[in-house]
Amino acid sequence: MYYIDSAMRTDAYRCPYTVGAILPLFLFGQPAKATVTGIFEPFTLSCAMLVSVESQSAELNGDKTLKLFDRRFAAECREHEKVEVWVPECENQYHQFDTNDNGDSDGHDLTPAECEAYLHHRMQQLYKIEVEAYHAPEDIQGKYVPQFFASVTLPVPASSNEIPFREWVDIPGILIEYIEGFSLIDLGTCAPPEVWQRVGDEAIRIVHAISDRGILNEDVQWGSFIVNPNKNYEVRMTDFANCKFRREFGDDEGWRKWQAYRDEDTMERKLQQVSPGSFTYRRSERYNQLSYDFMREELG
Repeated sequence: MYYIDSAMRTDAYRCPYTVGAILPLFLFGQPAKATVTGIFEPFTLSCAMLVSVESQSAELNGDKTLKLFDRRFAAECREHEKVEVWVPECENQYHQFDTNDNGDSDGHDLTPAECEAYLHHRMQQLYKIEVEAYHAPEDIQGKYVPQFFASVTLPVPASSNEIPFREWVDIPGILIEYIEGFSLIDLGTCAPPEVWQRVGDEAIRIVHAISDRGILNEDVQWGSFIVNPNKNYEVRMTDFANCKFRREFGDDEGWRKWQAYRDEDTMERKLQQVSPGSFTYRRSERYNQLSYDFMREELG
């Protein structure tokens, strides 16, 4: 990967996603406008923000959460791939780069333009995974996960408007329900002790519900859960870019083994870190069976 000297970081390279910014989007092929009213930082695999939408569809208007899979400012992704901060010089080279067949690289030992192409390809993958994940559990949208409203495109100024070229510069994203609240990691400071157990149990129940619908989140983080104090501390799971789907596994055994090492086990460890001793983990019968089938030798 390539690196940019820190001395090159100037105000000119700051992220354009700031409060008050107006983003020209395309929703269902129609132009729309999103005014940024809040930022969810730090940016991870996507750039998430609260926006006020103005479009031709009344259902889409108003306050929504916008997640843009923008390689330039997806800080966690760039850090993971050891790509330094984005600067305009990178973009100029990238726009002149032939993007054919670059997506198969592992992202290492590449030129700046190749790095940007690799990251764009990765962003496209994460976007498609998240869209599929939101469509799979439609019956629990608005209950365990936010309501999904639309896929969006943010056009980026470029030298060409040809479709093959635009596919490598325009930014994909999703528009979902805005859930007011705080991250699960802040449970100990933002909620009274009497609700901690219930909130923890609900988080595990959501993991089960999503898994039952053929979705397994490989990277459950604190920011993946939002707790809404204005609705009796309801819990929602919001991030699905790092998911596996049941269709990817050839048989039930492979799928169940994957669940055994990632579902409740991950959540139990996370919840104990919120406030040690405040949450009593009650292992479910389903996880007991998974542990017996796949982890009994490790557990002794």
